[in-house]
Amino acid sequence: APSSLDEEVLVFLQVSDIHITESEPDKAAQFETFVRDVVSAIDPSFVLATGDLTDADKGVQSLQEWTTYQGIVNTYIANTTNFWYDVRGNHDAFGMGTRSSKSSYYEQFGFSSPQLRAAQQGVQVADVSKYSYSFEKAASSGGQVYRFVGVDAVADPGLLNRLNFFGQNSPELNREIEGYLSADPFETPTIMFSHFPELTMTRRFSFPIRDSVLYYLNGHLHQSNMFQRSRKGVMIELEANDMKEDKGWRMLVWDHGVLSFTDMDLLKPFPVAAITNPKDARFLTKAEPNLVKVSSHIRIVAFTSQNENITSVVVRLDGGASIAALPCCGTGSRVFVAPWDPSNYSVGLHNIVAEIHDSANRSIVITQEFSVDGSVSQLTETGFQVAQLLGDFTLLLQIQFAGTIVYL
Repeated sequence: APSSLDEEVLVFLQVSDIHITESEPDKAAQFETFVRDVVSAIDPSFVLATGDLTDADKGVQSLQEWTTYQGIVNTYIANTTNFWYDVRGNHDAFGMGTRSSKSSYYEQFGFSSPQLRAAQQGVQVADVSKYSYSFEKAASSGGQVYRFVGVDAVADPGLLNRLNFFGQNSPELNREIEGYLSADPFETPTIMFSHFPELTMTRRFSFPIRDSVLYYLNGHLHQSNMFQRSRKGVMIELEANDMKEDKGWRMLVWDHGVLSFTDMDLLKPFPVAAITNPKDARFLTKAEPNLVKVSSHIRIVAFTSQNENITSVVVRLDGGASIAALPCCGTGSRVFVAPWDPSNYSVGLHNIVAEIHDSANRSIVITQEFSVDGSVSQLTETGFQVAQLLGDFTLLLQIQFAGTIVYL
């Protein structure tokens, strides 16, 4: 159970919809800021890049955009193997043709391309079209193993930009994903990541997927706070804020089998923190252990920029007195803890506020609801999500999109 005695956390980052483009050099510059300043300071276990790595603003794949993307990552990350994982978005296949075409630049410059993964495994790929674009990754912390499944749902062949909007979710792809999954999500908590939210795919994921994957990370729609629980199954969908316009990025933390996250942007990237115990009640799931009942300490994971340090972390529960959270494991610790008695908050929803300061006189305040008895706070739903809950919105959106294309 969460205590003051360990740093058994797995910290990783997500960045989505980077859209490096020839016509707007600032998109590459802000991505470079993310890799140079944010990734280097947090030093996560790995990074997930969930598609639209490049923009292809001229309607075809650009060699310059792809070499820029690869070059930025390679400049600041000494070893990308088992660290930088990327999947394609629809822009990464605009006008591409087939996977074996010369303009399939992801094969050459993507860090999780089939060619690169095969080379790392010492496998010769004679026909790349027969090698899966989806893949599995395992990671562990404190004896707990976590599974990450990268899913490529881009149309093949890559269509022209107006036609290339939906993710291609075939029965074959679902069977492949199911092959990566554990029958018991409690045994190996699983995150799936791709570019397309489920509502923008040609079909829903199968029930075995929605009942085994705890969280589905994606991007594509450039919407903030786009969160949704699956109508059937345990899966919670979390779209990331885009890097292109919002300059967004996400820090995620597994803490003793429980996932927490915070969405940030490059305008004010530090300090960054996530309250991991007690967890945000909006994202409670029965598929994760309810350790908050037996926990002895509030836990907060916090970072600041290089050459600075966290100077204070203070928490308040239900508007009560301020409680100092101290580094759990000495100077330089990334986990800050404060003793508490969860039985004092045993019924219903409660409020926690954490205020974090760093040595550069910067601060961040996090406010969230929590519960000890498993009470869940309501997710705020967008119009897209409400419509999807009322019916098969995937089909309706496709019909509307097709009508728009015909009109244009």
